[in-house]
Amino acid sequence: MLKIRLNLKNVATVVACFVASIIFFSCEKSSENLITSFTITQPHAVGEIDQIKKIIKVEVQTGTDITALVPEIVISPKAKITPESGKPTNFTSPVEYLVTAQNGNSTKYTVTVNVEKDIVGKWARNDGMEIIIDGNIGAFSKITSGIWLTLLLEGKLSIGDPKIKDIAKTGKLTWKGKDLFYNIQGEYFFWEDCILIMNTAGNMFQVDNGVGGATYTRIQ
Repeated sequence: MLKIRLNLKNVATVVACFVASIIFFSCEKSSENLITSFTITQPHAVGEIDQIKKIIKVEVQTGTDITALVPEIVISPKAKITPESGKPTNFTSPVEYLVTAQNGNSTKYTVTVNVEKDIVGKWARNDGMEIIIDGNIGAFSKITSGIWLTLLLEGKLSIGDPKIKDIAKTGKLTWKGKDLFYNIQGEYFFWEDCILIMNTAGNMFQVDNGVGGATYTRIQ
């Protein structure tokens, strides 16, 4: 009979300890304070999150008004964020978001929204040649040197004849197209595939046809 009582006492002790542990862990507050997803709803754009630097970069399509974009933000469970998800926000300059964990610890994220660069515009080479890219055709508007000037003076072509054509976007800062060349020995024109690569500032691009190419700077 004594043995049974001791066993019951032991069981009661184990149960009491188990209940106490549950209460302890349930009272322990979460320290998680991360942004796990950042999406612009309209137009749809997904942010790239750097969890080490706590930086989020979003790129939206050309022409987007970024003064009142609505972000959809997913954060750690039990955490809170300011400004809150779903609030129209002006992203013309970087915006800081504060994520606060349940235990009060906070993390600050900086969100930058960039508008996708467009290659449409007026560009110039360092030799004085200018090209106007509008739609899918880039036509030269000024020729001051080189073989194109010779051909122009000889009447073999007119301003606007030499061009980059069939321009199509392949990436955020890259386009493909065809560049017009002239074979001096055979005296004929021919098209060659090329890639147009813009810099991150959006004010310069290079035409690469596999053997190098001209660099253009935006003038308008």
